[in-house]
Amino acid sequence: MDDRRAILWQLMQSLGHQEGHHQSEPAHHPFEHSLLSLRPLMPPKQQLIIDLMVKMQELRTLMDEIHAHD
Repeated sequence: MDDRRAILWQLMQSLGHQEGHHQSEPAHHPFEHSLLSLRPLMPPKQQLIIDLMVKMQELRTLMDEIHAHD
């Protein structure tokens, strides 16, 4: 369990480093694929956190698209 938490923590930190980079990228980032592959291994509460992180990334992508069309 501790290994999975450490991996999840590293992925969350990785997301924090990506926040400063606003590039047009595919809808699913490699980060999201990593999260989604870990999701089945996590307990339900952490699965919800992963779902939230993916949705936040999707929201950020949509916001970037809206700002690009202004």
